Amino acid sequence: MGYFFRVNWEFHLALLFVNIANLIFSKDRLLETSKQFLQEVRLLDLSFKILLGIVAILIISQCSSLPYIIDNETYYIQSIKWLNEYGFVKGLANLHPFLAQMSGWHIAQSAFTFSFLNIPFNDLSGFCLLVGNVFSITKLNAYFKNKNRLYLTVGLLPVANVFLFQFINAPSPDLPVYIITLIIIFIFIENFKNASASIFKVLALLAVFSFYIKPTSVLLLLFPLIYFIIHIRVLRYEILYVVSFGSLIILTFIIKNCLTSGYPLFPFTGFAINTDYTLPTELANFYVDLTRRYAFHLSSPEFSDISEWQLFFHWLMLPGLHGIFNKISIALLIVAPIFIYRFYNKKSVWIVYAAMCLQMICLYATSPQYRFFFNFILVFGFLFAALVFNHKRLIFPLLFLSTMLTAVTIFIPVNLSPLSKNKLMVENSTLSLSNVIFPAENSKTENKYIQEQQGSLIYYSQDNSSIFWITGNAPLPAVSREQLEYIKERYGYIPQLRGKSLNDGFYSKRVAE
Repeated sequence: MGYFFRVNWEFHLALLFVNIANLIFSKDRLLETSKQFLQEVRLLDLSFKILLGIVAILIISQCSSLPYIIDNETYYIQSIKWLNEYGFVKGLANLHPFLAQMSGWHIAQSAFTFSFLNIPFNDLSGFCLLVGNVFSITKLNAYFKNKNRLYLTVGLLPVANVFLFQFINAPSPDLPVYIITLIIIFIFIENFKNASASIFKVLALLAVFSFYIKPTSVLLLLFPLIYFIIHIRVLRYEILYVVSFGSLIILTFIIKNCLTSGYPLFPFTGFAINTDYTLPTELANFYVDLTRRYAFHLSSPEFSDISEWQLFFHWLMLPGLHGIFNKISIALLIVAPIFIYRFYNKKSVWIVYAAMCLQMICLYATSPQYRFFFNFILVFGFLFAALVFNHKRLIFPLLFLSTMLTAVTIFIPVNLSPLSKNKLMVENSTLSLSNVIFPAENSKTENKYIQEQQGSLIYYSQDNSSIFWITGNAPLPAVSREQLEYIKERYGYIPQLRGKSLNDGFYSKRVAE
């Protein structure tokens, strides 16, 4: 519905009726599921109940503060605003190419924004991290009873909260991929030798959903595929259900891309549909090249003149978080086989390692940003940490320390300039007293916008912005004046309305026309 109609009060009215019907016809199953969940929480050790309560309070606090992620200012906010006001608009990429990469996570967030209430809800990622912590803590509680190291591996997720919290006050699709990856790999390894139709469906649904919200996670589809091949005799009758659901999701992904950019597999630009609103090839390639170069922090001339070996070494030695996690990624690829052979010598774990290698190869060939690979850094980081922190006397101090550090980043400003040169990211977002009652705005940029006109397009641009792609929380349609002028001068295109209203979409017009 969010594809062809706006996700506004009409959508929620229809959703209310659907939920009422679901409650009526599935009441027993919903009650049983709720009882099982509550029972699992009741069985938690008191210390874990306290930890879970503290984490929940910290998540709510972080979600009430200003967003930290820079992508929130360039296209997250605007993606959700377009969905809330118009649904998918044809040729939206002609206005701003980043809008073509609207994620399924943004579609989900648009349903939970409740824009008609005029309250800045923007925190679906916070709920996702809470679900991940609940899953993790229940497994850690079970570890102290079954001594299964896999349960400990997943149970260490709260240790990473100090980093993951920076993703939750904006609808970043990276965060749910991290959580889903951890769950998929746990289920895959835990049930590798046990054929189960329900397990196969869960693996497939999670992997397909992860691809839908973040196409760079496509290799997660290997896990349900391998599980199916291993147990094909038992699972062959389930393939129709999984293929049908998967095809529906992929079709939805293609429709979204066709509508917003004219490229069914955007950002892959090898095939485009012939429409007046299709993003010109030069602009599509400009976006793709820019995305790849961004991972190396190189200009176009620098990128063209550098050798492959120099490029790799430059990427490895990048400053800040990029360089740190790039080095960790390569170190994992090298040392993981040693640790796996010594401590986790199972076929299922070797398959996970192979998937990590393939993920790294694919990303390096496209856009090797550490956040696209961080899901496997988490998994193998926890696998190795579980070899050391495997007793209560070590685990609880580690959890306490990580929780304290997480709280510090929420309530105390921290200078992050050694880790990032972006002026919007040199200091963490902290909770103010007013945010206890009213959540902060969805944007940390100044709410000052000027109205501009370019041909038939009347748009809003942030006043005195020094960031090329920035749009913030500007009224629709929003685009940076610097971006528009650059594309006009460099490529000879300007975005124009296809009709009389924004709902008609946009196309790129040659300046000479």
